Order: sequence, then structure tokens, then C-alpha cells
Amino acid sequence: RGHAMALLLNFKDAVLYETDLALLETPAWLNDACVNFGFRLLDKDDKVLLLDPAVYSFMMLQCSEDAEFEELGLSLRAASRDLVIIPINDASDFSEHRGSHWSLLALFVRQNRAEHYDSSPASRHFAHAQRALRRWHRVAGTRGDDPVRVPTPSQTN
Repeated sequence: RGHAMALLLNFKDAVLYETDLALLETPAWLNDACVNFGFRLLDKDDKVLLLDPAVYSFMMLQCSEDAEFEELGLSLRAASRDLVIIPINDASDFSEHRGSHWSLLALFVRQNRAEHYDSSPASRHFAHAQRALRRWHRVAGTRGDDPVRVPTPSQTN
């Protein structure tokens, strides 16, 4: 990390550096920047929120007071969304190695239904999704049941 990273792209606030692109060239873990860039490419509907992984981290690791959750909900326009897609990372703190697995939580707001998609059947990933959903309910000022596990093809590394 002693050298400057070369900026490749800034698209809708999704910033990619050469080091991020290198992750896509070899078998490696996707980082927050890669996930966010993909989400920004797909971001075309105001009724759909593709949550930035950095915002997910903030919601999970830094929000603690009701006012913080409420302010986040207002800034994300949570009440106006029909579908919320949350990338779930299994990180538990802000350490250098921020987790090793992504899964996806889809919230169908009008149906009050949450679905968890995970290519790895480890139970700890579902617990992260449950915790994320509880926090999202605080952000959006809503209530609901635990997410439903959706059968998902298994990943091979």
C-alpha cells in the first residue's frame, strides 16, 4: 500500500482503481468497490434501492441510536422504495480483512417479504442476513418476519 493507486473510473459515485479491476482478472474475492460498481450499472429505477456496500457497513457497524437509523432512512428515501437489495458481507468489524463471503438480501417492501440468496449454505451467513434485516427495519421504520432462504446454486472456489 506504499504506492498510489491509479484511478480507473468514477461512475455514479462508484470508484474503481486498478487494484479493483485486478480482482476480476484472477480468481479472487469481490470487494465493496466491485459490488458497488455493478449495482450502479444496474441502478435505473427510483423505486429500487441497490444498497452501496459502504452504506451496508455503516448501517451494520456504526449506527446505534434511533436518530441515526432514522436519518439514514431519510437519506436513502427508504419509504419510497418497492424493492431493496442489500449485499450481505460476513465481516464483523472494520479490520483490514473485511469478510470473505457475500450473499444477497432482497426486500419486497409492498409484500413485506424478505428473501436471502446465498451460494454457500453456511448457517452463519443467514444470521448476518437476519441481523441486516432487523437493522433495515430500524432504518425504514418497518417491521417484518425473518427472511426466507431461497435455494441458490452453490459456488465453487
